[in-house]
Amino acid sequence: MFYIALCDDEWQAVEILTGYLSEIKRSGLQLESVPFLNGRELVHQYERGRKFDIIILDMLMKPLNGIETARLIRKYDSEVPILIVTGTVEYAMDGYQVNAYRYILKPVDKAYFLQEIRTILTSIARLQNKYFSFTNEKGLFKIKTTDIYYFESNMRTLSVRHLGGKQLLRGKSVRWRSH
Repeated sequence: MFYIALCDDEWQAVEILTGYLSEIKRSGLQLESVPFLNGRELVHQYERGRKFDIIILDMLMKPLNGIETARLIRKYDSEVPILIVTGTVEYAMDGYQVNAYRYILKPVDKAYFLQEIRTILTSIARLQNKYFSFTNEKGLFKIKTTDIYYFESNMRTLSVRHLGGKQLLRGKSVRWRSH
């Protein structure tokens, strides 16, 4: 399952891109798009430990614009592909400061957008065997296998000790996979 964060302060823009992504779902890829109406909500998810496979950010949002949001996300995830979508080329160069994958102009060309998403998903699929990923009630978590020190099991709790600290997986509802 791939998780894609869509962050735009205009709900109509989120709905359009969600519709585009539904075409990828119909082709058999399992993905879930998670909408956010401002950058603070998205950053808050990262602060709580949640990660996404792709982030799509509008540039002109308040209280945080797309670059500010991306800069904060990079503190938690330096590798997630970020696509910045906006109606102006004025800030295109700023995307390089946060290592944005692409800068896409609105109105978004559906074919180009889907091509870029498929390219990213194909790349992620190739690299997934380098991560230990799991989902629980909070969402998707990924830890590089090279960052894992060890696993510890205690009844229904699995503890993953890794470079970033410790992550607990509890209960029957936790699903995990090692790639």
